[in-house]
Amino acid sequence: VPSGGEVVVNGRIPHKERQAYVARIGAVFGQRTTLWWDLPVIESLELLRHIYKVPAELFSKNLAEFTNMLEMEPFLHTPVRSLSLGQRMRADIAAALLHNPDLLFLDEPTIGLDVVAKERIRQFIQHINAERGTTVLLTTHDLADVQRLCQRVMIIDHGKLLFDGRLQSLQDQFGGKR
Repeated sequence: VPSGGEVVVNGRIPHKERQAYVARIGAVFGQRTTLWWDLPVIESLELLRHIYKVPAELFSKNLAEFTNMLEMEPFLHTPVRSLSLGQRMRADIAAALLHNPDLLFLDEPTIGLDVVAKERIRQFIQHINAERGTTVLLTTHDLADVQRLCQRVMIIDHGKLLFDGRLQSLQDQFGGKR
């Protein structure tokens, strides 16, 4: 087990080049929102537009695409505190992608969601990966997330890497065992 080293993400050392690194990533951390609790979703997204210095034209284009694909229109003007978990997750994912990051970290993006909300989010993640080339790093306990979204799988148990490979290899190696 390594006891030292350096993490390099997209050619950057995150703790040394924080500003440049943060500008190229998006993150959604399960139950914690990056949106402002008392503001309507649209106002939170507009604040993030200014924080990330997203040009108005790109913001409008992304907002229209995300609103359509994530079906956010009914709650764009609703305060974040009043959203259901599924609505908030959709808004958080849109917020994380407003600035067109190269890398998207998703921590349990479908946890606690109903079947319809899970499917909507999975379809959107697939679209963003395929159409924009956004790399998605996903942590999940939901096997359906893995099957729908992952080409490469890493299984870590208590800090030890147990498997690193393609999903099919994982299924071939462990699929029949209980």
